Amino acid sequence: MGDTTYVFDHWDYRTTAAGSFRGHSDRRFPLDDVGVEECTVRAQYVARRELYVFSTNPTGGVPIVVSASDMNGAQNGATQFTRAYRDGTSVTLTAPATMGANPFKRWRLNGVERALGLRTLSVPMNGTGTAIADFYMHTAGSATSFGVGCAGSNGTDVHMVVGISQIGQVLQLALTGGLPNAPAFLMLGRSRSAWNGAPLPMAIGTAPGCFVNVALDTSLATATDGLGRATVLFPIPNDPSSIGRHIYSQ
Repeated sequence: MGDTTYVFDHWDYRTTAAGSFRGHSDRRFPLDDVGVEECTVRAQYVARRELYVFSTNPTGGVPIVVSASDMNGAQNGATQFTRAYRDGTSVTLTAPATMGANPFKRWRLNGVERALGLRTLSVPMNGTGTAIADFYMHTAGSATSFGVGCAGSNGTDVHMVVGISQIGQVLQLALTGGLPNAPAFLMLGRSRSAWNGAPLPMAIGTAPGCFVNVALDTSLATATDGLGRATVLFPIPNDPSSIGRHIYSQ
């Protein structure tokens, strides 16, 4: 038996005429036919399994939706809390998408990390379980200028980023000082130090004093207005796996 606790589950009741059947779960089982026919009564017990639910960032107060009531009738709870189930019970935990400014990151079950962003966790209660809902520690994203603007007939080109640099937001990637009423291209890259093996920044031979500052992983075409301005909207996917990544634009 070790340290395992067993709890009453049900009665098994066997009679000569009816054979065996599962009795009710009330611990008091009346035997009305004693002395009428032979009968065998067996008390069945199952292991009691504990489920411990925690959270990080924050460490407490996170509301968790629990699919099954436990042996004491408790169901949903706010971290930290414990639930007790009969062996073999299937339990599902669902965490909120955010806690304050902190987005949900992942579940950890018995020390094993689950997929990023998957807020629902299935827990088979075949032993003691420890589930931890991890949240990201929110740090505001930022946009920083680098490089030198290229001088042209309408002044010096200036590239600006307007908006909040974090998942689920839409940035405005803007240009001023461009050639009026002309094609414009926004370059996006994952590096500002190298492109196809060549170091950056890279001088543009046909435009003295102008440089390629970002890897050309993708580009978006647009056009300037009569004042040489252009804006491209850049939605940041609401994907927690994007947190902490960098993207460079020109």
